[in-house]
Amino acid sequence: MGCNAVSIIIPLRMADQSLSYSSIGGVMASFSVGMFAIKLFIGRHSDLVGQKVYAVLALSTAALFVLLIAFAKSTTHYIVLLGLVGVCRGAFTSINTSYTLELSKQGEQGAGFGKILGITSLLSALGGVMAGALYKFQQGKFAFIAVSVLLALSATFTVIFMRNPAKKNSEKLVSKGLFANMDKTVYLFCVVMFLQTFITSPMWSTIVPMHFYKSFTYTALALGIAMSMDEFISSPVNMIGGYIADRVNVKKMICIGYVLAAIVGALMLLAGHALIFLAIFLVCSVFVTSTYISVPKAESYFVRDTAKGFEFTLISICASVGDALGNVVLGRVMDAFSIKAGILMFSVTYVIIAVIVGVKLKIKTES
Repeated sequence: MGCNAVSIIIPLRMADQSLSYSSIGGVMASFSVGMFAIKLFIGRHSDLVGQKVYAVLALSTAALFVLLIAFAKSTTHYIVLLGLVGVCRGAFTSINTSYTLELSKQGEQGAGFGKILGITSLLSALGGVMAGALYKFQQGKFAFIAVSVLLALSATFTVIFMRNPAKKNSEKLVSKGLFANMDKTVYLFCVVMFLQTFITSPMWSTIVPMHFYKSFTYTALALGIAMSMDEFISSPVNMIGGYIADRVNVKKMICIGYVLAAIVGALMLLAGHALIFLAIFLVCSVFVTSTYISVPKAESYFVRDTAKGFEFTLISICASVGDALGNVVLGRVMDAFSIKAGILMFSVTYVIIAVIVGVKLKIKTES
């Protein structure tokens, strides 16, 4: 909820200050750089000591840094503070997937991921609406304060309600077998998630919002509502998709999701009206969302139980690197060519991912 609000407000502020798309991409990239700064250590250490301490620490410190962003005066301040928020977000995401897997029953991992992502999508949508509504007050200052309060409340609830199962893992923090015993398919998922976030992150954080804001002259509130509609739709898609992923050939589900997202994404190039563009974008979002369920489900077949935090984090780091590079590269592409060039790159990249998964992914448990 907080991240969606922040990701909507900052690009709007920079656009209203007549800064280039490259500058916006650079600032958003700092968030991703911060995310992968400490991920690997936290992911591995959480395998040994549990996830609760890192969840509480990440949420509470993020609350402080978001509050400071409300009083930032320069682009440098935004880069530094958003990078620190990224560190907190990185710590949280390092343990999020492994903890979800622990809570899920064997054979129902898709449903587990779907329920968690469905709830977070709904809350994220509310955060986007809140950000758009509060943006007119000192360019989002009050929105940052509201997000800070929500993060502080989240840290409090985590302290009270989050379970922290006792760890029986006697392995060392770093050992020779950490990489040697890892299934090589994990590296395939690293490549897939790098490519996906390389194009999806700038698509959602810069390309689509700026197309609404600049090409269709949406207000901040209208933009917040439009981008939150994506999250509202993602909520039921996540929950339904989770159950589907547990009952179908997940490799086929992944490939179909990427191909359909690419086709529908290309149709956005033809949309000449804001409502038509919005409708196509939301349909595209459905297929993109399906991959965020089916891919973790497939990953669960290959990660080791004693090192799942480490291996999920390794995949997540590759995603964060793709996120950071994608925001920088796509920002320059839009400056040099147009927003539509970025949309075209989205479709081409998704086709490439579908081909890679179709050729390289082998799941022995599936026919």
